[in-house]
Amino acid sequence: MLGKYITKRSSWIVIVLALTGVGVMLFATSQCGIGISPDSVGYIATARHIAAGKGVVTYDNRPLIVYPPLYPTLLAVVSSFLGADVVSTARLVQAILFGLIIFLSGILFLRYMRNCVTCALLGTASVLVGYPLVQVSLMAWSEPLFIVLVLFYLLLSDIYVAQNDSIAILLLLAVSVALATLTRYVGALLVVTGLVSVGLAAFRSHTSSSKIKHALVLLLVSTLPLVLWLMRNYFLSGTLTGPRNKSKYSLIQNGILTLARTVSWYIPVPSGLVKYEQVLLSRTVGIAILGLLAATIAVSVFILLRRTEKPIRIRSISWELYPTIVFVVAYVGFLIFSSTWVAYDRISHRLLSPIYVPLTSLGFITWYGILGAFTGRREDPKFRNYLMVFSITVMLIYPTISAFSMVKRARAEGLGYNDRYWASSETIQYLQEHASECAITYTNVPVALYIRAGIVAKMSPRRTYYNSPDVANNLAHLKGTWPAEQKACLVWFDRVNRDYLFTIDDLGTIAHLHVIGHFNDGAVYFVEHK
Repeated sequence: MLGKYITKRSSWIVIVLALTGVGVMLFATSQCGIGISPDSVGYIATARHIAAGKGVVTYDNRPLIVYPPLYPTLLAVVSSFLGADVVSTARLVQAILFGLIIFLSGILFLRYMRNCVTCALLGTASVLVGYPLVQVSLMAWSEPLFIVLVLFYLLLSDIYVAQNDSIAILLLLAVSVALATLTRYVGALLVVTGLVSVGLAAFRSHTSSSKIKHALVLLLVSTLPLVLWLMRNYFLSGTLTGPRNKSKYSLIQNGILTLARTVSWYIPVPSGLVKYEQVLLSRTVGIAILGLLAATIAVSVFILLRRTEKPIRIRSISWELYPTIVFVVAYVGFLIFSSTWVAYDRISHRLLSPIYVPLTSLGFITWYGILGAFTGRREDPKFRNYLMVFSITVMLIYPTISAFSMVKRARAEGLGYNDRYWASSETIQYLQEHASECAITYTNVPVALYIRAGIVAKMSPRRTYYNSPDVANNLAHLKGTWPAEQKACLVWFDRVNRDYLFTIDDLGTIAHLHVIGHFNDGAVYFVEHK
């Protein structure tokens, strides 16, 4: 199935690159540990509770709703098996997942670019230094697991389209989709793209009747676990995936952000263009840029799929590329439109990371076709292969520098709540030493208190919801009602700027704030009703 594309030598090189990736991740996190963000805290806390037999609940003992359960369950299982804490376990899990990403990418590149094995191996090396993949693997995030499942899905989809009567491949495909939906909710998109793959196989083989059965099998197996999980969520919270609010970002803004992020993976982009405040382009300019991008994609797809009397060798693998093309287009389109409709994280390298491997592979194949058009359709492709190898080598320079810089920073300073700033926090040190003084605590960063001090705190009052214009609280209405316990502690970290929360000055107008202590990174207050 794959042996005719992968030689013994190429397979060993892919394995070496994958093991190198594992080593790089372990090296980068050896000093300060795995990077931890607010989402990471949710995963880690849930994994701890699962490992302790306390259920699928997060750090504040509420049921896990916002995220699917597979990633924290994986952390819990590995943690229990090793007898280690979840935080240290996450470091090992992320390193292994990064190695699997490189290995599976190597198989895909060798399959897609079998006319130039050296190009395929350089493509695998581009995954090792891929900025978004390195970033998500250095953090305790679910993206690496999701990307592994996406790569399994793409590989199995390619094989299924080529061997369209294989029910065994179809079942494996359905399982990979089911696991992806239990890792990130956006994995449900794979159900749709998987049905497209079944349709492509039916179109190619002219056996639509049997493919209807295949489609039903895929739909049932891939959606049943997610449906059961969503039913559980609705029973516990009255929502399927937690409360969602209106986004404050427009369609044009999200489109430009997506373009800026993806381009910055391969070539230097002025930092101002990546910052949201600098991306507020006029509607006309935004539409023009996105229109140019759409035209570029259309031309690229034409080059990939065109058929002539003496076609470039790409024609022989065009069927295998359809699932990858469909996935990239569907994922990017869904991300842009959903982030315009619903408030969640601003479009970032993290959210776009699942398309890095398929987008890079399509880019390389397109460039290979362009080189073939310019160098002539020769029986001997050596000259084109030499140009391709040179092009990829030059392209790898900038990503390698970026990845090296990130690994160096992670090792020297740490990332997120595991960086040296949080490790030296005087505020947290005080709370650890005087925990009994603040039995009830509010703060602008509850997750930091949990992961650094083991304190379960409440969020200080919100002005609006996260990344949304929707109003959460009215300051006048909070007067006399906050804090609900009449007396509590408020821990305020100066480093964290969350514009959707009321400021210290705002809170001082509705409650009495008595300073307990000022520290190098924040302050602790007693809070009473006014």
